[in-house]
Amino acid sequence: MDYFKAFQDLVDGEKIDKKQALFFRGRATTYGELIQEANRVSGALAHHGIRKGDTVGLYMGNCREFLSIFLGVVRSGATAEPISTLLTEYEIQPQLEKTGCQFIFVAPVHLPVVQKIQPRLPQLKTIVVMSENPGGKGLSFSDFLRGSQEAPPPAPLDGDDTALILFTGGTTGIPKAVMLTHKNLLSVIQGLKNRIAPLGEMPLLCASPLSHIFGLNTITFATLFRKSPVVLEEWFQVEEAAQFIERYRIACVWSVPTVIRSLTDMADKYDMSCLKLMMTGAAPVAEELYHRVEKTFHCSLVEGWGLTEGSGCSTVTPPGVRKVGSCGIPYEGIGLECAIVNQEGHSLPPGEVGELLQRGPLNMKGYLGNPEATAEVLRDGWLHTGDLARMDEEGYIYIVDRKKDVIIRGGFNIYPAEVEAALYTFPGVQEAAAFGVSDSRKGETVAVAIRVAAGSAVHEKGIIAHCQERLARYKVPKYVKILSDPLPKTAAGKIMRRVLKESLEKELNLG
Repeated sequence: MDYFKAFQDLVDGEKIDKKQALFFRGRATTYGELIQEANRVSGALAHHGIRKGDTVGLYMGNCREFLSIFLGVVRSGATAEPISTLLTEYEIQPQLEKTGCQFIFVAPVHLPVVQKIQPRLPQLKTIVVMSENPGGKGLSFSDFLRGSQEAPPPAPLDGDDTALILFTGGTTGIPKAVMLTHKNLLSVIQGLKNRIAPLGEMPLLCASPLSHIFGLNTITFATLFRKSPVVLEEWFQVEEAAQFIERYRIACVWSVPTVIRSLTDMADKYDMSCLKLMMTGAAPVAEELYHRVEKTFHCSLVEGWGLTEGSGCSTVTPPGVRKVGSCGIPYEGIGLECAIVNQEGHSLPPGEVGELLQRGPLNMKGYLGNPEATAEVLRDGWLHTGDLARMDEEGYIYIVDRKKDVIIRGGFNIYPAEVEAALYTFPGVQEAAAFGVSDSRKGETVAVAIRVAAGSAVHEKGIIAHCQERLARYKVPKYVKILSDPLPKTAAGKIMRRVLKESLEKELNLG
């Protein structure tokens, strides 16, 4: 089954077209209105020549239209490509090149970036600006919809067609385009429904970016598929979030640990007694946070785990089960398996640490145009996640460390090679290493160590300013260590990021 049809069938079968689905900026949107606008988007895309297999970009922050556009894109058989609003032009251009993106919806505030890179993207033909008056710089969204004909029948699709492309970094620094299918996305929705549905309908707050698999599918649409309304925040602001919880009697919040912690600080100011469940992931969760949530809100805190290549979320601790430090167990009823293996690929007994693998309907279709990288992580049906973990006797998984050097800052993944690539464009930098160091608020933050050429005038402020120009804000280093000696390396010549991390944390008294 395809994504749009599954959503349409839910609305028709449950007769919930007039039920409120979404609250955004004080406006309620029903299930029927979402589908109606998605049909109009699909018809307008067809009018502009978008067909099955084409790629459509969504370059905007959280808003109601993001959801209807996404539904309209997948209805038409095209592939949606959400673009993080935190990225710079240097990061966005290669992504649009990779996918051959032909059509893009863009918020007015981000239009200058698209205009700047469009001359270098000959395949990008049409820009729709989410504004009533784009000033001749593209179609307005209302004009785009007015130009549509009656929506054609939904494109003939099956579960293995690509619905979504999201980019993830890697050790090479070259972003990889993860292709997720209709089946991938719907399997996560079904798995979460099996896990959470016993709690009944629960209004949920989403403050995570819809440009990420977590905010779009795992949180927002998975909630809508459970017939529960979503209160959507443009971006996380703790006081506004607390107000929303009180006003809309929100029962569930799913976000990173830093967001959960900040909400506990608002408990004396707002009535959040309506909370039944808090869910978190993407970063280590201290036992202290469990106690704080239970004491403050008198509700459960559970953890989940996933990665983009695995459709965003594969395991969640069942509500009511308290397993501090565990990210839970795989969803039941959808054919998903997880295993812990050693370097030879043999399964390990409970308690032993190895690489976490998963097999089943959540595994991505592959990396677009990169069969070598696909074959490296997808072997014999198993997705090699790169995470080191252990499993207890009951099958609960505990993430121990990351095999890869990814830095997780406040729930955002930062790949060292991306930061290092920017550093190497700075005159005088001979060697560079980026790594994560402990941060009390974000879990981790970015630090870099640089070896400079003799006589070069390289200063911390200059490095940070250079990174601010070329990298998304959350990737910019907080700490810069400038050295004249070579960086420590292994016998094979690889820079030892862990040694640099331990040295700097000790020097700064971090952790």
